[in-house]
Amino acid sequence: MGEDFTWTVFVYLCGTDLESDGGFATSDVQEMLYASTGSNVRFVVQTGGTYYWQNELMPNNNISRYEISDGEITLIDEQPADSMGKSSTLADFLEWGVENCSAAKMGLILWNHGGGSISGICFDELYDSDSLSLSELNSAIEQTAAAMTDKFEFIGFDACLMGTVETANVLATYARYMYASEETEPGYGWDYTAIGSYLGENPYADGAQLGKVVCDSFYSGCEEIGQESGATLSVTDLSKIDDVIISFNDFAKSLYDASEDNSVLSDVIRNITYADNFGGNNKSEGYTNMVDLAGIVNAGAADTMFIPRLLCLTAKQPTCVSHTTI
Repeated sequence: MGEDFTWTVFVYLCGTDLESDGGFATSDVQEMLYASTGSNVRFVVQTGGTYYWQNELMPNNNISRYEISDGEITLIDEQPADSMGKSSTLADFLEWGVENCSAAKMGLILWNHGGGSISGICFDELYDSDSLSLSELNSAIEQTAAAMTDKFEFIGFDACLMGTVETANVLATYARYMYASEETEPGYGWDYTAIGSYLGENPYADGAQLGKVVCDSFYSGCEEIGQESGATLSVTDLSKIDDVIISFNDFAKSLYDASEDNSVLSDVIRNITYADNFGGNNKSEGYTNMVDLAGIVNAGAADTMFIPRLLCLTAKQPTCVSHTTI
């Protein structure tokens, strides 16, 4: 959708309390400015969703759009204030961006708090923490995809808890790779200087190669602040998702049938308590209802004939092609 060896990375920057209380969004914009992108790579950023921006450039009372390339930031569009948690707000940004800022390869980053498959992402503190559900995310990108001749090279979430099968299933139609974390992320998030500089030196890179840089630089940042033990960020090859979901559905049907035997059911319930869960599944932390897929499989491993096929898909042919996970 543009000249060869060009990149546009769209950043949907919903600042929320991460910006108003901590200035983390401003810090990431500064990282984009520090990147040596050259003339073929640009970040296109939409700002909104926070009470107060910790810089003198971005207004608090409307939506603004900026182009950042090779150390320069330029205001290129403004829109009336609206919730960043609305599907139409994201769709308008992407449709405008694809029309005006297209490139040979394009990526999309959603920046904010993430609540997983149930709560979604981009909680706008100006509009009662309105957020984008997965259904709304699908609707917005579907509108944009109609005007595109190619998929996004990647769609990523600089946010907590969005590395789920449900999210990947939504994005598989629209992108080649998903970058997301199954666990929480530190407030400072990704290293945008590393991302932009890598693309500036390697504009021919694909989503898998860029994803490795995103993951490795994120992990290095976690090490610097002593939070590497909780770092989970992966690059998912979305072309593999259909096979995983079909196999898991077969497994789940077999497990359901087997659980009619009360002894099998009690074994599965006992075993599943050992599965990792993410974001909290109790009264004090809240309920994200997100459990590790492999943990569910292992809990029912002795009770379903489909386990060998599913383990092959999730272990020998993983959807995660590059990751930093502890």
